[in-house]
Amino acid sequence: MSVTADVLSHRFHMSDPLPSHCAACFDGAREGLRFVDLDAAIDRGVLASEQGWVLAGIDDLHLCENCVRGAAEVLALKPQLVSEMRLQIRKLEADAERWRDYARELERSLERRPIAVKKRS
Repeated sequence: MSVTADVLSHRFHMSDPLPSHCAACFDGAREGLRFVDLDAAIDRGVLASEQGWVLAGIDDLHLCENCVRGAAEVLALKPQLVSEMRLQIRKLEADAERWRDYARELERSLERRPIAVKKRS
């Protein structure tokens, strides 16, 4: 897996503790609504009541599952397909590493031969 994708996948996690509101739709936290912490500082301002009371500041990027799902639909992402692709990438990277090890071992075996082998240029 690319370093960038791997780093990003470890930065994002479920919000704990829950934020007071979603940074995109401003939906408030409630029972059963999950949030994703995208590990990004933002200055979205504050939510204020009609009377002018500050309800909450939106300083970190926490999105509710509805906004994340909506964004995924816009991008036509298929979570199962993405998981399968990540698994395939890990498998191919492991295969490539095994082949690199095999090639190194072949090169070492040529160096250990009692009769020298001429290298082609």
